[in-house]
Amino acid sequence: IVTSPKDGFELHDLLYTALKSNKIFSIRYGKINTEYRDDYKPELLNIGQWDTLFKGNEILLLAAGSMVQNALEVHDLFKNNDNIDIGVVNCRFIKPLDFKMLDEIKNKYKFIYTIEEGNISGGFGSSVLEYFSENNYNNYVKLFGIKDEFINHGSRKELLDLVNLSSKSIYKAIKKDHE
Repeated sequence: IVTSPKDGFELHDLLYTALKSNKIFSIRYGKINTEYRDDYKPELLNIGQWDTLFKGNEILLLAAGSMVQNALEVHDLFKNNDNIDIGVVNCRFIKPLDFKMLDEIKNKYKFIYTIEEGNISGGFGSSVLEYFSENNYNNYVKLFGIKDEFINHGSRKELLDLVNLSSKSIYKAIKKDHE
């Protein structure tokens, strides 16, 4: 089971779920907010189940791990600047994918974007695209992630801007798709 938490609380939930499930977990966490409270009680998560944060209309963002925060910021940019309500899903389980949710969203959304802070080739978005290909999804899918190329050193903000994974870069790219 491969997971990627959106923040420190979800990291605790995933660790708790892994311990209680007695299954092998791989938890990939990037530069996430790891705020923690002593009174926090971890929640047992349903293995393989994603979390819908916003339903939206025609556009959906499937975000993994640290990119959930960016997806929420993109959602706010569209809502505040364009009065467009887009969906956001926290795809905390990368393997297995949430096939039940993928079946539901393929019939609802015309535009689906995956966002991951990882390599596009062979990554989360590629798995989603493969699933849609096998299940005759004929609408628009675009993958946001890191291309298979060398990237210089820099701060996280600089690197996200460089690889077009900042909230503003994603917002501009999606907006361009809909002009």
